[in-house]
Amino acid sequence: MQEKENQSEEPIDVLQILRDNTAIDKENQQPIKPTAEKSRKRQDYIICMLIVNPLILVPFFLLEQNIVTGLFTLSALATFSIGFTWIMWQVVGDY
Repeated sequence: MQEKENQSEEPIDVLQILRDNTAIDKENQQPIKPTAEKSRKRQDYIICMLIVNPLILVPFFLLEQNIVTGLFTLSALATFSIGFTWIMWQVVGDY
């Protein structure tokens, strides 16, 4: 007889139960505030620039100081600085 009673009732709607539970949860919970993770990218960028750029200048002071050496040194500084800046801020994600 119990089977006949269960068949006459409405079927259980799982999605409606889920909606009800979600609505109750939303009423009782405070929204989570997203926090930005601190990235070491800026610090690593500055350290790299402070180490590599003086190393690029070393050959200019150790070799003959003429216009060609100066031009190559300036070109190397510009190429490294622009390339490294592009890689750090455009290619590499936050870490």
